This record gives sequence, structure tokens and C-alpha cells, in this order.
Amino acid sequence: MFLRKIFKRTCQYLLAVFFLLVLIVLIDIRAYNRYKANIIQQEQKQLLLMAETVGQSLENYINAEIDKIDSCFSFLTFAKSNVNDLTKLLDLFLMKNNDVFIGAIITDLNNKKIYSTLKDIKLPEVSNTSKNLDEAKIISKNLSDTGYYEMLVLKRVSVGKNEYLNIFFYMDLQEIYLKIVAPIKIGNGGYSVVKDKDLAIIMHHAKNQIGMDAIYDRSIRYPNLDLRSLRAWLNLQTEKNSGYGILDTYIWDDPKLTPIQRLVAYTTVNIRDEQWIVNSTLPIQEISNPLMQMIMIILIVSSICFAGIIMIAVVLTRVIAREEAQKREIKYLREINRGMELTAKQSEEIRHYQRVQSLGIMSSHIAHEFNNYLTPIAVYAELMVDDNEISEENRLMLQEMLKSIDTAKNLSRSLLDYARQDTGAILKPLNLTEDTIEAFSVVKQLTPKAVKIFNKFTDKAVFIMGRQGMMQSILMNLSKNAFNAMENSKEKELHITLEQEKTTHEAILKVRDTGCGVSNEAKQRIFEPFYTTKGSRQGTGLGLSVVQNVVNSSGGKIDINNRLSIGTEFIIHFPIIDEIIDENTLNNKHPIQKIIYVGKNAVKINSILEKKSKYEITVYQHPSSVISQIQKNPDSCQLLIAEYVLPMIDGLELLEIIKRSNPNIFLILAVEEKQTKGPDLDWYVNNRIIDKIIENKFLYDELKIFLQNKF
Repeated sequence: MFLRKIFKRTCQYLLAVFFLLVLIVLIDIRAYNRYKANIIQQEQKQLLLMAETVGQSLENYINAEIDKIDSCFSFLTFAKSNVNDLTKLLDLFLMKNNDVFIGAIITDLNNKKIYSTLKDIKLPEVSNTSKNLDEAKIISKNLSDTGYYEMLVLKRVSVGKNEYLNIFFYMDLQEIYLKIVAPIKIGNGGYSVVKDKDLAIIMHHAKNQIGMDAIYDRSIRYPNLDLRSLRAWLNLQTEKNSGYGILDTYIWDDPKLTPIQRLVAYTTVNIRDEQWIVNSTLPIQEISNPLMQMIMIILIVSSICFAGIIMIAVVLTRVIAREEAQKREIKYLREINRGMELTAKQSEEIRHYQRVQSLGIMSSHIAHEFNNYLTPIAVYAELMVDDNEISEENRLMLQEMLKSIDTAKNLSRSLLDYARQDTGAILKPLNLTEDTIEAFSVVKQLTPKAVKIFNKFTDKAVFIMGRQGMMQSILMNLSKNAFNAMENSKEKELHITLEQEKTTHEAILKVRDTGCGVSNEAKQRIFEPFYTTKGSRQGTGLGLSVVQNVVNSSGGKIDINNRLSIGTEFIIHFPIIDEIIDENTLNNKHPIQKIIYVGKNAVKINSILEKKSKYEITVYQHPSSVISQIQKNPDSCQLLIAEYVLPMIDGLELLEIIKRSNPNIFLILAVEEKQTKGPDLDWYVNNRIIDKIIENKFLYDELKIFLQNKF
């Protein structure tokens, strides 16, 4: 009886330990899976941020190189210039920029070559319907004999009195890749790839991949490879502007085409009229080290548990005749086992928390940190406003402080817009004089007592295309930099002026300080995102990037006059608009008479119009018929309505093609309810690629009201 009791108790102990071991293993597996998912997600977000950084750098660099063409050749519109002057300037330009620009060709409007720095180059063809081009434009990309892409940029200039010439510049995209994309390292085996809108690879570290269609050409060249994962990934890139995921692919520069699993992220950038996709990738094996550490912790815990079971079994068999001693021994072993388990769990939780915390800090958005700085200020200011012992004058000052905090929060949201490179904001006519005066009043209140601030603004109302409150963002950032630069200056003065330049038809804003100035090295990088000379605890490096982004979005430009130890002057040029034109005025310029509907749901279109003789309506089922009609006669339509779902291409792509054929056609996209909530369609409306979106179920009523009110 005694032995049976001891045996039963021993079995109970062993069964309890076994179930505890199973529970620990299940908890460890769940913790491991969560930890793995968190690491992968954090790495994917880092890759997306890397792709956005590469895309923005690529966009800024190419735009800057093309801007060099505009700035260098814009003065040739004077009648005294001639072809010899043009060729000399062209040779000088190519000599100074021979790292990116391979060469150039000058032709007349009949495509006859006048001058060329290249041999055996086929003359490009370009439409000459418009003689004057204000800016250089990208017209094509060609795969050269070297196996790399060359991009063709057209600049049209005027020489003599009535003679116009075309200058075709050839840019080496491989050189741009080596300068901008390749130097940005992503782990040990990661890299970035650039494709165009048609998914043709234009920049890749493997030369044999350049010029290939990312899926079609690869399926032809490598018929035995499984490209299903790659095909799904590329379909996602055609549907959304950015994203990330896990991709089963191959090492393309390896002759054996070794299979590999990669973390991938992409973003879409717009470079002039081009739309490119920047794809950043990292082998998933490179994040295996943290996962292996987690597995080692699990193995250690499991080994401890197994060791405990063996120890308990050995001890129980040896002291089976000594029941009381056995009880004390088992209790002692249980305490040790619990302590070891608790220690292992706590160590595991601490390591897991430290890793997640590190990844969170690395990937946290700067706007969040900015709001964290503002929160205590706002809380204490609100508490002080409610304090009855505060004087009325101080209460008014605190209220002004709260208004400034709200303004700063709006600036934080604009920083989020900058980080996403959101170009969807609509520009409207803005009274620059009024907006500058309001912004100056805020800056003046925040100016330190030691700084003397001066202003001189034009009395006339100057109008530009911009966003309400943009001047506050510009002056706050420039003034803050000026205050920091003048900390050690004897004379601390800040001068802000706004004047109208009639000869160039510009409004010029100048912000000048008497600070320490900017070094030549810093001047070259001063507008780069996250570049700062103040240290990581004093500045984020986004202030001047935000200013440049706001200025560029309004069509302006920013220059710097700088002298060390004397001061810095920022000069911002805004193009002035002659008159304020609202959207209704623009729409009413051309009354609608010719209407085209593309799709299958055109039953009620004719019944919308009470006076049928006033309108000429044509219904097409297939988009190719519409494209052919518009290309033959661009004026054959004034209003075009396209359903989203069409054969071959969707309605959005059709409207983009029509927009390029005739920008004066009013474009309406008819969509289902679920499609109106997508951010992509809103982006096309905000950027004036299409004019309006109407749901199919409301098409009858809205179109009838729209035609009556607008036209």
C-alpha cells in the first residue's frame, strides 16, 4: 500500500512536469512566431523608408541636372544670340557636366542636324506643334550599345529673331545609378532596383537584367523558373503607389540562378513626366541572427525543463523508501525549477523588449517626436490659463502660445506630408503679401529679446499659386535657423523683406541674419532631408527640406547668399499670377457640345439632356476606338466620361492617354462605390490628371446637374 501510494504520487509529479513542459513549449513557439513577425514587419518598414529615400534622392538629382539645362540655356531667347554662341555654350556645358551628360545634338524644327557631339546617332523625332518650351522635358529612354539606358532630354531655344532649334541631351542613367542608387547599402546582400511605369528594368546591379521587362522578358529568358511570386509582386506595383512584402525570387547575377527569399518594398516617384518605381530588397537570411538567438533561448529553457524531469525521476527512484525525505527533496527541486524558469522567461522578455524598443526607435517618425515635444508645453499652458492668479495680460500671452502650438502641430502634419512626398495638395490663388504679414506677426512674437527684427513688405497685394499658411511654415523654419546661427554673434539682427520684381514678374522674399554663416560643405547639402549641423539632440535636419518642398510645390525656387562669420541670406522667388481665376471660370471658357461616353452603361446618357439638338453624344464600347478618334481629331470631344472597368485597359489609363492628346477635354471617371474610397483615385483628381469622379449609381443625377450648372 505504501509503495503504491509512493508510485502514484511519483506518476502525478511526472505528469505535472510533463504538462508544464508542453505549456512552456507552446508559449515559446507563440512568442517566437510573434517575435519573428514583428522583426519582419519592422525590416519591411525600414526597407520602404529606404526605397522612399532612394526615390527622393533620384528625383532630386535628375531634376537638378535637368534644371541645369534650363538655367544654362534660358538666356538664349535674345535676338542677338546665334548658333555659334549656342554651340560654344553647349560644349562648355558638356565639358563641365560630362559625368552625367554623354553628349548632345542640335537640330532645327525640320529635324535636320546642325551640330552634334556624338557619332552614328540616329536623330530623334519630336513633335513641333509648339515652338516655345518653357522647360526641358524628358522625351524617351533608350537602351544603348553598352547595355545601359540613356535618357533623352529636349530643350527648345530661340536664336536670332524667328529661328527655333532643338537641343537633345543624352543622360547616362548608369552613371546616375552609380552615384545615387548603388552607394546606398542595404545590409550585406540588399540593393535597390529602378523600373519604369511599364515595369521595364532601367537600373540594376546585374547588367544582364537591364532593359528586360520584369516579368515578361524573364519568363521568356528563364522558362523553367517559378515566377508566380514575382508576378504577384509586380501586379501589386501596378495597383498601388507603395508597399512591401516577402518575395520568392532568384539571384539574378548568379549564373546558377540560386533561389532566394527576400524582403521587398517599393515606392513610386514622379520625375518630370516620367513615373518610376524604386524597389529595395534584402535577403531574409540577414535577419536570421536575432531569430537564432530567440531559438537558442527556447532550446535552453526546454533543456532546463528536460533536465528537471530527469533529475526528479532519478531522485524519486533513489529515495522511494524514504517518503518524508522524498517530499522535501521534490519540494526543493520544484523551487529550483520554478526559479530557473522564471529567470529564463524574464531574460527572454528583457531581450525581446530591448530588440523591439531599438527597432521602434529606429523606425519612429520624426513627427511623433515633434508632437512629444509639444505635448507638455500645451498641457502646462492650458493649466496656467485656467489659473485664477494669472493676470489677464499673461493669460492672453498663454492663449497666443496655445495658438502657436496648434500651428506647430499643423507643421508636424506637413512634415508627414513631406515624408510621404505627398504631391496631392491643390494649389489655389494666395495673397502672398497678406500671408507674409500674418506669418511675420507670429515670428515676431517668438523672436528672442536679444535679436532685433526688421521687416519691409510691399504695399501691393501680390498673388501666387500656393497653400494657405505656407508662409508661416517658411518663415518659422528660416527664422529658427537664423536664431541658432546668431547665438554667438555680437550683433543679432534678422531682416525679412518682400518685394515685387516687375522685370521678372516675380515676388521675392528675403530672410537675412547676422549669424555665423554656412560652410561650403554644409551649403552643398543644406537642403538634404535629415542633414543637420546641430547634432542629433538639437535638430532633425528637416526644416530647410520642408521649406524647399513648399517653395517647389508653388513653382518657386530658393537661393542662398552666404559669407562665413557675416551672415546668411535666403532668397525665395515666387512666380506671380496676373489674375485670380477660379475653377468655375476655367470650366466656363469652352461650352460643352460634343460628349463621348465609353462603357456599357450608357442607357440613360441621352435622357439626361433635355435639348438633344444642343449636344452631340457618341458612345463607344472599346477604348481603342476612342483613342483613335481623339488622335485623329483632338477637338472632336469636349467632355469624355469613361467607366473604370473597360477592355484591355481601365478607365483611368484611358483618361491619362486622352489627357496627353488634348488637355482641354474635361475628363470624368465613372466608378463603383468601393473604388471612390481609394487614395489613388483622389491623387489623380488632386493633380488635375482627371477632373471629376462620379459613382455609377449617381451618374444620372450628378451629370445632369453638372452640365446645367457648369456649362
